[in-house]
Formats: sequence, C-alpha cells, structure tokens
Amino acid sequence: MLTKQYPEKRKDIIDLLSEVSTNTSKYLNYYISGLGSLTIDFIMDPHGKIYLFYVKGWENKTFLRKVHRQSWNRYVTNSIHYLYYLYHRALEAKEEINGMD
Repeated sequence: MLTKQYPEKRKDIIDLLSEVSTNTSKYLNYYISGLGSLTIDFIMDPHGKIYLFYVKGWENKTFLRKVHRQSWNRYVTNSIHYLYYLYHRALEAKEEINGMD
C-alpha cells in the first residue's frame, strides 16, 4: 500500500511508525511494568500523515499483584486518572458541539 500510494514518502512513513511504536512501548513499560505485549494501530490521512489511533497492552496482572504491589497500585491509579481524563474530554467536546448549534 505504501509503495503504491506514497512511493516518495514510504521510507519516512516506515521510520516514523517504528519510532512512534518504540517510544510508545517504552513509555507504557515505564508506567505499566510487566507489560506482556502491545498492539498499536495507526491511521493515515490522504496526504500520508500518520496518527496514533489505538494502543492496547496485555500485562500480566497476576504478576503485578503478587510480585510488585507498588506497580499494581500505580497501574490502577493511572487507569482511574485516564478514565477521569477521558470523561472530561468527552464533556468538553460535547460542550463545544452544543456551542456550535
């Protein structure tokens, strides 16, 4: 696909995908130790610009609970903070949309 649609940007796009994937996994590994695997989805606009779309990891929760209680607590706390953030972002977006009417 990249070769057909963006032959001149192919190498840059692959390099960017690799860099973002590596940095994302390093960041998540810092905050969620014991992360077993990671799925990262990207989307690309018609101009070849890359956007991080979705990240999902499968950590070994039993390992965190049994071996490293502090990491487990940090995992739960970060999850709660993230849900709080998403909730407020959704409220802000809803207010923006209502303001446009």
